[in-house]
Amino acid sequence: MHKHLGKILIIFFLATLLKAQDSVSTYYPYSNFITLTLGTGLTKGETDYPNSDIGFLGKGTVEYFIKSKTKFSVGLHLDGGFSQINGSGIKSGAPKDFESQLFALGLGASLNYKLKNNLVPFIGLEMQSIWIDVNQYSNPQNPNIKLITDKSAINFLTEVGLRYVISELISLNGSVGFNFVNADHIDGLNILNTKSDYFTTFNLSLSYAIDLSEQNDKDNDGISDSDDNCPYQAEDFDGFEDEDGCPEFDNDGDGIIDSKDKCPNEAEDFDGFEDKDGCPEFDNDGDGILDVNDKCPDEKEDFDGFQDEDGCPDLDNDNDGILDINDKCPNEAETFNNFEDGDGCPDTIPKATIIEEPKDEQPKIEKQETEQKIEPQKNSNKILVPSEFLLEGKSTFDSGSPKIKSSAFNALNQIAEQIKSNPGLKWRIEGHMDNSGTPFEVKALSTARANAVLEYMVSKGIPPTTFDAVGLGDQFPASSNSTAFGREKNRRVIIKRMR
Repeated sequence: MHKHLGKILIIFFLATLLKAQDSVSTYYPYSNFITLTLGTGLTKGETDYPNSDIGFLGKGTVEYFIKSKTKFSVGLHLDGGFSQINGSGIKSGAPKDFESQLFALGLGASLNYKLKNNLVPFIGLEMQSIWIDVNQYSNPQNPNIKLITDKSAINFLTEVGLRYVISELISLNGSVGFNFVNADHIDGLNILNTKSDYFTTFNLSLSYAIDLSEQNDKDNDGISDSDDNCPYQAEDFDGFEDEDGCPEFDNDGDGIIDSKDKCPNEAEDFDGFEDKDGCPEFDNDGDGILDVNDKCPDEKEDFDGFQDEDGCPDLDNDNDGILDINDKCPNEAETFNNFEDGDGCPDTIPKATIIEEPKDEQPKIEKQETEQKIEPQKNSNKILVPSEFLLEGKSTFDSGSPKIKSSAFNALNQIAEQIKSNPGLKWRIEGHMDNSGTPFEVKALSTARANAVLEYMVSKGIPPTTFDAVGLGDQFPASSNSTAFGREKNRRVIIKRMR
C-alpha cells in the first residue's frame, strides 16, 4: 500500500511540474500566504538493531508565511504524517527484526531566504509528538529482555531544504530531516547504556499557496490585490485612474510619456504644429479661430474686413496680383489695360499716344485713337513706342533661374534704347510663370525674373523710378498649362507701358 501511494504522489508531482513550469514569475514568494504541502520520501533509522533498511514516509503540512518586505520570510507550520522504521541483526536474545510505524503531529517554524526569483532555501525547526506501533516478528529469547509497551515519544526535527518556485502558487520542495527522539524504544527495546533512537528523512513535496486575505497588497501601493489590476506594479497616484492600481506612464495615450508631456491628461493632436510638447493646440496660429473652423490653422487671419471668418490672411483680396498693402483698391481687381495698372484699381481703356518730333518741314500728323498695340515704324521721323515688350522665358533666362542669358542682351538693349528715348513714360515689368511647382516657388521665381529685368534696365542708365516690377506667378496664363507648349508660352516677362 505504501509503495503504491508513493508512486501516485511522484506521478502527481511530475504532472504538476510540467503543467506549471511555464508560469514562473518574478514575484516575492510566500509573503502573507498560506501553503498546503503534500510530500513523500524515505527514512533511515539508527536504533539498537545494527542493520536498518530503507523505510517510507508520507507527510502533510499547513504553513503560514508572515508578511515581509525583505528577502527573508518566516513560516509557522503545523504538520502530520507517518514514517516507517525497520531493523534487524541484533544478537542479545531480542527479537531478530522489527518494523515500526511512527505517527507524528508537530508544530514548527522555518526561515526562508529568497536567493533568486524561483529559488528559496530554508531551514526549519519542529517539535513533534509521535505514536509508535512496533511489529516484532519473534519473541525475545532472553528472559531478561522485555518489550517496551510505551507507545509515545517526543521528536525534535531539524530540517534543511530548497523550494523551487514553479509559479506564483506552486513550488516543488526537497529537504533532509534529522530526527532526535527523546526515547530509546522506536524499535520496541530499551537497552541500557545505549543512545536514544534516531532517524533521518529524505522528503520530496509539492506546495500550493493560497492568498490569505483580500487585503493582500504585493506592490505595497495601498490597493488590495483583489482590486488591483497590476498587483506587482505600484500605482503612481498622479490623479489619473488611481483606483485601478496600475501606473499610467502615458495618461492620455498619445504616445508621449507623462514625464515629457506638458499636458499629460490631454492627448496631443499631431497636426504638425508643436507636436512634441504633448498638448493639443486648438488654435495653432492664435488668431481666435479654432483650428477645426480655420482653413489656414498655421496662418493668422488678417481681419481686414474681407472673408475674416475663414481664418486665412487675404494678402490679395481681389486676386489681381497686387498685394493689398500696395493696392489702392484691395477689393476691386485691376483691369490691366496698360493704364495705371500698378495702383490696383480698375480703370478705362487708355488711348495710344503718338509722340511727334519737332521738325518744321514735316507735315503735322494728328493723333489717332486705337486699342491695338503699336509697333515701331521704320523710315519715319516719328518715334512710336510699343504698348508692351514680350520676353520669352526660354530665350531670356536660364532654366528655372532668374539669370539672364547673354544671348538675350541684344534684345534687352534694343528695348532699353526705346524706353530711354521716351523718358516721360512709366512701365510695369510683369513676371509670369506656368504652374510647375508650389505656389510659393512659382510666385518667387516670377518676382525674381521681373526684378532681374528691372536691374538690367537700370544698368543701362534708365532711372529705377521708371518701372514697377511685380511677380504674378501663374495667375494669368497665356496658354494652357496642360501641354509642354502651353507651359513654355506661360513662362514670360512682359514690359507694359503704363502712361
